[in-house]
Amino acid sequence: MSRAWTSAWPQLAAAGLLAALLAVGGALASLLPSGAPRCPAGGAWVVLDPGHGGDDPGAVNAAAGLVERDLALDIANRAATLLRQDGYGVALTRTDDQTGMANTPRGRIANACRALAYVSVHLNSFDQPDPDYARTLWGIAAKDRAFAETMQAALVGRLAPGTALGDGGLDQLENGGLLTARMPAILVEPVFLSNPDEARLLAEPSGARRQAIAQAIADGVDAWLRSESAVPARPGSSVSPFAAVRPTDRLIGPARGSAGRAMAAAVAVGAERPDDVRAYIDEVYRLAPEVGLDPAVVVAQSALETDWWRSPAWVEHLNPAGIGITGPDAKSPDWPTGSDAARAQIVHLYLYAVGSVPKDGTLGRFVALDPRYDAALDAGRAGSAPTLAALAGRWAADPAYAESIARVAREMFGGG
Repeated sequence: MSRAWTSAWPQLAAAGLLAALLAVGGALASLLPSGAPRCPAGGAWVVLDPGHGGDDPGAVNAAAGLVERDLALDIANRAATLLRQDGYGVALTRTDDQTGMANTPRGRIANACRALAYVSVHLNSFDQPDPDYARTLWGIAAKDRAFAETMQAALVGRLAPGTALGDGGLDQLENGGLLTARMPAILVEPVFLSNPDEARLLAEPSGARRQAIAQAIADGVDAWLRSESAVPARPGSSVSPFAAVRPTDRLIGPARGSAGRAMAAAVAVGAERPDDVRAYIDEVYRLAPEVGLDPAVVVAQSALETDWWRSPAWVEHLNPAGIGITGPDAKSPDWPTGSDAARAQIVHLYLYAVGSVPKDGTLGRFVALDPRYDAALDAGRAGSAPTLAALAGRWAADPAYAESIARVAREMFGGG
């Protein structure tokens, strides 16, 4: 990726092109993209974006016969293979060299996948032959920078030994893909294809250098997801252990676990309606901490009640926790989205743990999503279950209800 391409030029060019097409009118309307993007592969935890494509070749080293568009796709395919071998679902924003798109739609594809990480794969270039260093770019510091630091360490650690490759560090880039992607998102430039020594390695028929770059990217993604507890820590990992849920725990308490780890567990057991499961988990980890509920308890309760999001109550109604199912013949209420299901469960659980929901508070506007709110109030449930153990005999008749939720939480997040 040349330095010129790290500016806002692609976005400005795309905006100018769009304006021109709109000026032409209906005759060219069919050339404009329509509809929301779809995820190219179900269950994709990671989205890899091979840079450039179509009429945009990216950087070119004509003397070595190297084109960034082609190399980026090859490296992304190799990284995808490695990540899949480690059990990660992976989607690519393009799978051929004929497909081209602006940057922002690439981030939208990652959002459609509800991915946990997004990596745009590029190669660097300069008008002088000497530079050769690895660099990682981020868009939004709070969302992306920590991932960029992990990836940069992986690139330099794997690619620099035995070569003259330097450490180019991190930099910010106002790239539409990075800014649009809701998950941690980075753009990597592992090497310079304009450097003669690097070009020779990249052009080798064995593909060893391209494979090493792919492995470095896979290493960086894996290290990042493990550091965030999205997947179980490997032996010797420095990841802090999960503070296990106990039946005696209070429902109001510090947030434990992570949305990534919960989703990884759901995917591993074959959760149904995975897009709604991901929307549900994301909303729990957004909303529950705002009102003081431990999201690890909320999602563990849902996993127990829905057989890990595989029961008819979930598949047919998006019922997250047996709400309103008061007997074997009771019909389940319905929720339109996983996010609304999460809000309803949080409202209902808050009522049990604390008391009635303040109308002007964070949960006030979501009370209408809980069809059993008034019935629970009338039954004296408000504030009746401040602890997990107290839910037994109130939320559910099972005397081992708290122990079952704690067990599911340990299966999902770990802990002793």
